[in-house]
Amino acid sequence: MDLDPAIILAAQKGDPDGFEAIVRHYQKVTMSVAYYITGSRDDAEDLCQEAFLRFYKYMNSFLPHRGSLKSYLYKTVANLSYAHLSKQKGRSGLESSIEILPPELLSGGPPVHIESVGIVTGLLEHLTPRERSVFVMHEVGEMEYPEIASALKISQVTARRFYSLARQKLKVLIEKHHPEYMEKP
Repeated sequence: MDLDPAIILAAQKGDPDGFEAIVRHYQKVTMSVAYYITGSRDDAEDLCQEAFLRFYKYMNSFLPHRGSLKSYLYKTVANLSYAHLSKQKGRSGLESSIEILPPELLSGGPPVHIESVGIVTGLLEHLTPRERSVFVMHEVGEMEYPEIASALKISQVTARRFYSLARQKLKVLIEKHHPEYMEKP
């Protein structure tokens, strides 16, 4: 859910509480997007901070009636994350983390036991950055395809395709490497 435009307008008029409300409202989901694109909690924190600083610097040019702040922030953090990944191209895979994905991550697909979410986190490294970001925006950020498409400057069809590819890859990897975590009929 997007934030009340009145709060955004208050922040634009210099209300520090308004800007703080924006950060509180979007911090968790932008952090999730950055984390699952980069695979690093430290990088995600830095990238989210940079995204909010950019918004703060240019917030007077943001027009709430012309677009979603949620999409704007996701686009900013996703672009920063991709730029960070291209700088870090030589690093080996995603870093391990004690954080886990929510158990309902694969909702609508094969049921996954709570113990398996750590495995899914590791499996995310097998997705392309674009597949991972669309998947996370949809599942963790609870964004709809029009919002994802707008945030990433891709078509809705492309967003759906990346999401579908990500789900298919994860399903195959779980079935192949961890069949014990698949729900028995």
